[in-house]
Amino acid sequence: MGRLGRFSLGYSSKGLTLVELLVVISLLAVLMGIGLLQIASLRRANQLKAEVLAFHSILRTALGEAKRGKNAFLEILPKKRKVSLKSWQTLFYFPFEQEMWKPKGEEVEILSRGIVARPARGRQVKLVKGLFGKGVKLGEMKSHLAISSPFPSEKPLLGFGLSLWVFVESSLTSPLEEVQKSYLAYQKQLFFLLLDEFRGISIGLWGREKRCLLRTAWGVFPKGKWFHLLFLFYRGEVQLFIDGIPCPLFSSGEPPRQLFGTSHPLLLGGGTLPFRLDEVTLEVPLPLESLSFSRLSSFEIEGAYPLGRESLGVFFSPPGRLHPLYHFSPLSFLFLGKKKGFRLWLDLSGFVKLEEIT
Repeated sequence: MGRLGRFSLGYSSKGLTLVELLVVISLLAVLMGIGLLQIASLRRANQLKAEVLAFHSILRTALGEAKRGKNAFLEILPKKRKVSLKSWQTLFYFPFEQEMWKPKGEEVEILSRGIVARPARGRQVKLVKGLFGKGVKLGEMKSHLAISSPFPSEKPLLGFGLSLWVFVESSLTSPLEEVQKSYLAYQKQLFFLLLDEFRGISIGLWGREKRCLLRTAWGVFPKGKWFHLLFLFYRGEVQLFIDGIPCPLFSSGEPPRQLFGTSHPLLLGGGTLPFRLDEVTLEVPLPLESLSFSRLSSFEIEGAYPLGRESLGVFFSPPGRLHPLYHFSPLSFLFLGKKKGFRLWLDLSGFVKLEEIT
């Protein structure tokens, strides 16, 4: 028994050798490295998913604005990896109803019934039958309708939209050899828009150091009937629509990306080409939300409308769909990480679909 006991207790009590200790530490380091890599990968995947869900939320907000009757749009800067949601908000709206028409000597005073009341004065302006009720007639020399300070006080002006219905008289009030132009002008050379006797339209834009003149071909608008004119400017992009149809513009130079002006009134009228106005609306894009993407994934877009060399646009219109003037096919937004990604589909009707890519 003594020998057996001494034999059973005769193991070495020196502990682990240095080699064994290094092996254990190496195994622990490998396991910790694998765990940290898994945690980092999971963190990147969660951050990517959070960014995709945030972008999905911005799309939903834009569609919601469109359902409420607003013309919202997304401005996307792929290189800077930024997205901002903006909505066109009405600054003033003139339906020219009878109760807003107040004669005052040789002039008249008009009060807006829109979201923000903007007083106006008119010289040699007549209240006549418009397309949707009452309208105004301009065209005699020095006749005009001045709307006081319609633009926001912030400078510079990045964008605006002017919408109105126009009726150009079929007969002129003076010989053709005279300068016969009617204008929509903003004082202090912010912008102007001319309608001439050859049924052409000219647009002038002034930035801080750059001026640009754009012109349509002749015969782009009718005489003797009402037509809708929509003029849009945003960050150097100018668009003109006549009865919802894009009208090509020929430029003498690159338009400025920002307009610089003062708080002087918007002028409507003037010249010797008589015309009528109705439903005059001025809108400006105001920011609602913004989002910045990390560089953990690649970001690709298909079907967006080019706003410039470095920006893209996604436009929405009531009752909550992609704007038919800018988009003719569904849009695809692709977010690709190292191991998986996400794709957002947006069809023309406004339906959004999110799917995961492995």
